[in-house]
Amino acid sequence: MFWTSEPRYLALCTFWALLPLASPTTNRRRLNSGAAAEATKEGIPSISFAAATAAGVSYTTLTTQPNSPNTLSAHLYAELSTNFTRTVLAPSLRPILPAGVTLKVNYSPTTFTAAGKPAGKCSRPSDFTWVLTRTQPTTSSTDVGSCGRYRLPVEAAVVRGGCYVAVTVVNATTKLDVSGAVQLEVLNRLAPSRIFGCFHG
Repeated sequence: MFWTSEPRYLALCTFWALLPLASPTTNRRRLNSGAAAEATKEGIPSISFAAATAAGVSYTTLTTQPNSPNTLSAHLYAELSTNFTRTVLAPSLRPILPAGVTLKVNYSPTTFTAAGKPAGKCSRPSDFTWVLTRTQPTTSSTDVGSCGRYRLPVEAAVVRGGCYVAVTVVNATTKLDVSGAVQLEVLNRLAPSRIFGCFHG
């Protein structure tokens, strides 16, 4: 867990390094047990981060195995997470996020060989496209307009679809998707950064 602060405002970011993304249900349990949702309930803007590259290794391998694919993935995800947090905090508009809302950020797997060499297209931060997503595929609600559609792609499909980062706006209490109007508030905040692209999967 790390904190990013500025005068009178504080954002809590929880990082689940190298955890597998199995399904939207898995993500829901993850957020339910995490500090991000609780922080939002206490009025602190929050973001949860999860990565699809799975590794059950100690954090000490960051220094003992600096060129391993796990270490390289951890550094890549950390850089992406730091940049996203800065992007969220950059606009001077307040509040940072709508009340009762948290952001879930899920990263696609990285592509490094066992020797720690880049392999494929997912080995640098610039390889990843950020996509606004939803948690649940079936709902009667209309999402915010994005990439010419009023139905956002499902985060699990985006994470499995290549070098993508799925960003989902969820209600911190229900862990479900928010309305299109609330999605729009978040999209408008991040629009100046032009961070979001489209999912081609």
